[in-house]
Amino acid sequence: MFEGIAEIDDSRFPLVIVRMLSTATPEQIDAYFEVLDGYARRGRFVIIADPERLDPLRLDATTRKYFVESGNRWSAKHGHALIAELIVIRSRPSRALYAFYTWLRQNRSFPTELFESIDAAKVRAEVLLDSQSE
Repeated sequence: MFEGIAEIDDSRFPLVIVRMLSTATPEQIDAYFEVLDGYARRGRFVIIADPERLDPLRLDATTRKYFVESGNRWSAKHGHALIAELIVIRSRPSRALYAFYTWLRQNRSFPTELFESIDAAKVRAEVLLDSQSE
């Protein structure tokens, strides 16, 4: 069960909003990516990730590495389903975590864009989704 790692709002699928929480275990990370597997089976989608409540200092190096490696495995298998990854970055610690993530990210088959607010990311997501339906 991925509870504890993220709150996911998929009520507007193919827009999926993920609000990361403060801690994660390898089991929660695995379950989180299983949820993303389900979205990939449903079709192409845009994910807005909001790591605001994620404290990178509370995650040990092994867990951070596991998360990135799991993301790389997921995107190698399902990256074709992801239209874009829109990241909301407000704070310096979150920017540090994002820099670490992008440094280790292997699959670049989908764009990743940064935003200062959820609202700005939602506007961009709507543009991307509208362009997919044309």
